[in-house]
Amino acid sequence: SDWNFPTSLRALRVLAERYKGRPAVTGLGVCNEPSPNVPLDKLCHYYDRAVAAVRDAGMSADQATVVLPAFQRPLHEVAQMWDGMTQGLHANVCFDLHYYHCFGEAWNRMTLAQSLREAEFHAQELRRLPAVVSEWSNALGGVAQLGPLEDSQKRALFGATQLAAYKNASHGWFFWTWQDAAGIEWDFQQSHAEGSLREMPQRLPSWSGSGEDPLEEILKPSPSE
Repeated sequence: SDWNFPTSLRALRVLAERYKGRPAVTGLGVCNEPSPNVPLDKLCHYYDRAVAAVRDAGMSADQATVVLPAFQRPLHEVAQMWDGMTQGLHANVCFDLHYYHCFGEAWNRMTLAQSLREAEFHAQELRRLPAVVSEWSNALGGVAQLGPLEDSQKRALFGATQLAAYKNASHGWFFWTWQDAAGIEWDFQQSHAEGSLREMPQRLPSWSGSGEDPLEEILKPSPSE
């Protein structure tokens, strides 16, 4: 990686000194979407130094959370490396998660039911560790867009399932953007107006994880004989 860690640390110090003590500033991210080419131990070492730089610059743990991205890395592995390296040294830090269900081959092969189950898994993940879901959208992969449901029905179901999951985030969530020309799935205003960002009163049917998921038959019934 060509990442210049010292320069990033200097930039963090400038930001922390500038915004320390301001009540509107409650968090500071140490980077955005770090390259997967950076080894996890080196990344966590940078995070350790970044948190120290922010605190030394006067932005206290009482004022602001320091946000550590787990981008494209299993959250439990990042947390394990972080905990082993810092041994609880730093207060008021959380992990940063970007939950997208439409990028890459694996997501594009998933059915709608599988995408909904993944959102349920996110809820389990969020209950275990301090985190903010700083990016998410209502966009589905290719296979999940197929089936008998109308697009608006898919968006409503997916949006409601994600909202139910992300309310477990200790530090909240942020939808991708207020307005986006890429489509309603990426645009908060349009999604809200459509009603696709409302929680459902009913839950998805329970499933042990083995055998046929009953949700598959509900969302895409088998043809009658």
